[in-house]
Amino acid sequence: MLDKLISHLRTSWEDLVFFAVLAASSALIMFQVTSLFVAPIADSYLWWGDESWLMTEFRTQILMGVFRHPYALSSSLAHGSGIVFGNMWLTAALYGIPAALAKSSDVVMIGRTVTALLSVTLAFVLYEVIRKLTGERLLALFGVLLLITSRSFLLTSHSARYDILSALAILAGVFWLLRLRGAMKARASFLTGLLVAGGLLISVHVLLALGLAALATVFVRSQAKLRNVMLFVAGAAAFGIVLFLVSLAQSESTLGTASGAFTLNIRDVPALRLLSRSVQIANILQRWSTATSFALGYVVVIAIALALVVMRIIRQRGRLSIPAWGWLIAILLVSWLEFESAAPTSYLIYILPVLSVAIVLTIQAVSSKAVYSVLVVILSIALIVCSFHDSWQSRWNGMRLSRANDDAIAAACAEIEQDTSHPLVLAFNPAVHRLMTDTNIRLMTTQFVEFPESNTPVDSVLRKEHVRYVLLYRSALKQDYMREVQPIREAAQRMGTLVWERSTAIMTDIGRSYFAPSFSGYDTLQVYRIRD
Repeated sequence: MLDKLISHLRTSWEDLVFFAVLAASSALIMFQVTSLFVAPIADSYLWWGDESWLMTEFRTQILMGVFRHPYALSSSLAHGSGIVFGNMWLTAALYGIPAALAKSSDVVMIGRTVTALLSVTLAFVLYEVIRKLTGERLLALFGVLLLITSRSFLLTSHSARYDILSALAILAGVFWLLRLRGAMKARASFLTGLLVAGGLLISVHVLLALGLAALATVFVRSQAKLRNVMLFVAGAAAFGIVLFLVSLAQSESTLGTASGAFTLNIRDVPALRLLSRSVQIANILQRWSTATSFALGYVVVIAIALALVVMRIIRQRGRLSIPAWGWLIAILLVSWLEFESAAPTSYLIYILPVLSVAIVLTIQAVSSKAVYSVLVVILSIALIVCSFHDSWQSRWNGMRLSRANDDAIAAACAEIEQDTSHPLVLAFNPAVHRLMTDTNIRLMTTQFVEFPESNTPVDSVLRKEHVRYVLLYRSALKQDYMREVQPIREAAQRMGTLVWERSTAIMTDIGRSYFAPSFSGYDTLQVYRIRD
């Protein structure tokens, strides 16, 4: 009997390991979901308050056909966001339709629910992609585990933004390019350009990630290279023309908003200063800092994979051949490195699923099944333990911040609602998403400073829009944490009277980490009443 048991264990050890890792991974995702609405806090500083902003625009796009922000008074965003940013129709359908159907609900909570569903979809798709490429389910599960244990995934899967959807589209595009077989035909080249440009319907980040890799694929796999490259460009141009015509029908005729939002978004693109050594070094250092802060597991596993590659080269006496998938993924990483701004930490998620594919394919190529199986088990245990700790810590910190912020906003609103005239309130994040559901006030956001519709001074804007109250935060760690803070604070002090203040709580995540064991300093929430 014992011999039979030992024999069975020897033949079924892979099943036991796989289902054990699968159970732990499933438990991790379910635990992460428990902090979906609190970590990070809604309209977190991590995203510069993009959640209410984007969800409002997506809802408006579905209801009115134009991607604009109705609360951004005196801002160009109130009229539209241009061709590039105003045509994310697939994203708007996923986020805007639920928000439109539940108009009176908190749009950030709705958006986070949609993102959570997309995050689970991303995990399943990543598993299937790696399994089809490697033929190994344990390696496929490890690739998924790398992703879901990263802090980047934890935070972006809890945000009402399109980052997870963009990562899913990029992964699908890479898999499609990897599965192409044989010489590219003329029609396939044209359709490739059309589909890649169609990524704009999700976000511009999909086009930026896949454009160069797709072009290289068409060039390498074509016999008539010049003809097919021109057809690829023609396909992309055809989609651009259609998009331009649709935009004209929406009264959108510029790349960005009238105030130059497109310029504001591209000015930090490293590729525009490719020959500047200081810019490129700063770009790499910032990416490294983001990776070590939000995807440390990837950094460690990549180092191990590189060590295995070096050992393989030594054994083969210096011979090394890079497979086609290696070149394709390398080109995509260069695109991400040079064409995406390094500042937003949320952009890291765009390449993590693709990195999972690259890591797993590398490990399989340079080591035996016995070696990588043991390695995967050891690394999986370490990743799961660390991620449970991160998830618990971020959940606790998020609940603490959310509770303190909600209490402070409720008290501030109680002060404002003594004015029964349905006043207009100019509010900073993270208060915006709560005030959007308050029917006793009218809301105005602060985008008119960064995206103004004219050069009107702040004081004049407040007078023109008849702003009655200004609700603003003073951070304990970063006084002027956004461009809008200083000019609006100074205008409120000149034109208004401080009628309410709370400075005995930690209300924001400005300058703070959700994974820190404790916070320091107290934030301040203030209400100014603008004088007649």
